[in-house]
Amino acid sequence: MKKLMSIQSIAIVAITAAMLVFSSCSKDDTEPQDSNEPSCSFSSPTNNSAYEIGDVIAITVEASDEDGSITKVDFFFDSEKIGTDDSHPYAMAYNTENASAGTHTIKAIATNNDNKTKESTISVSLSEAAGLEVISVSQSITEDQTWLDGKIYKLSTDTDIKATVTIEPGCIIKVRGKLRIKEGGKIIAEGTADKPIRFTSKNKNIGGDNNSAMPEQGDWDYFAIHTSGNIFGYCIFEYGYETIETWENDLNNIFDHCTFRYNWYGIKIERKPGEDMVFTNNRFYTNNRAMSITPLLKLGATNTFTDETGTEKNTYQCIDFVTIGFQGGITLEQDVTLEETEIAFHSDFNIQISENSSFTLAENVVLKMGSTYAIPQITINPGSSFVMESNSFVTSYYDDDKLGDSANSDKDPVKGDWLGVEENDSYIPNMLNVLYSEHSSSK
Repeated sequence: MKKLMSIQSIAIVAITAAMLVFSSCSKDDTEPQDSNEPSCSFSSPTNNSAYEIGDVIAITVEASDEDGSITKVDFFFDSEKIGTDDSHPYAMAYNTENASAGTHTIKAIATNNDNKTKESTISVSLSEAAGLEVISVSQSITEDQTWLDGKIYKLSTDTDIKATVTIEPGCIIKVRGKLRIKEGGKIIAEGTADKPIRFTSKNKNIGGDNNSAMPEQGDWDYFAIHTSGNIFGYCIFEYGYETIETWENDLNNIFDHCTFRYNWYGIKIERKPGEDMVFTNNRFYTNNRAMSITPLLKLGATNTFTDETGTEKNTYQCIDFVTIGFQGGITLEQDVTLEETEIAFHSDFNIQISENSSFTLAENVVLKMGSTYAIPQITINPGSSFVMESNSFVTSYYDDDKLGDSANSDKDPVKGDWLGVEENDSYIPNMLNVLYSEHSSSK
């Protein structure tokens, strides 16, 4: 009996093993296995491309996954991570001004939704920049002219532009003092991703124009813009004080894909912008203050407030509101919607919402109020409205829990850092997502 049971057991095991083998073979036939590894290759630059130090390398990568999706592509210059892109086309621009001469490796690593990666590398060479011709610019420009790539234009004192100046991609302009665009004047400065136009300090050692001094914030004052029709695309503004100043109301100018860095103010706009003012896709980092603007400037949510790696920020990482013209506070006489969610907005001033006007904080927007020397409020006047969409907040300037440390301070927020939201001569108590105010806060 025991022997019979043993034979039966062996038979069962054999049949089971055969079924497993058959099942495995059947599965292999009907469901082919896939490694699920993404693909990754460079579209630009080509391998062994040559550049001069100070050139901007436009990097583009093709990445895909047949049975999944690409979540990100990380970029490296030698061993240093220089950026990440999470949407197609996977691209970035890398400025080589701080790199050394010689051969370097650019690496891209594509990651898919299963966290599997594929790496691709190319080599590029960098050489010292050749000395460029330096052209001195006169104090007053009264005739149309073109500033050329491959040349340095040096402004040694305050300069007035009263004609059209067209600036070619790759051109370098070294500024001292103020550059004023006056009546009859206009600048058309349309660079490209790989050949930006640079407005920089007279002390910046670039283009072979050697100078023993080191560039610093405030080496030049600002552009004083008095006219419409100016175009700044793919321009770099660095080492200025206020960099861009507008001196008239209702001006329509274009700033697109520009970089503002190493300035005291990245940009300062104290006048009412025109309806067709464009301010899109710009990048701000290593400025003392990123932006000081009127809330009437339609920013949208396309601008960026770190460098390409996401590590370099601004000292005061917020968008400061300034008074409109010479008013004592901020009066909104038109509909205003705040949309930027990367950093907070900040106001030291009372915000008055006029009749037939609305003030809206879009979803996830943060407005911070007050400072060590100001305790402002928001006033909803009859016939006006104040709208806070979901997850938007009005809070203290010192509230680091909402979009980080805007105040560059260790001070903790407390109730009474600002007054609150007033309507019909009374403060609205316990408003949702209104924090640290004296009269209308739940904290």
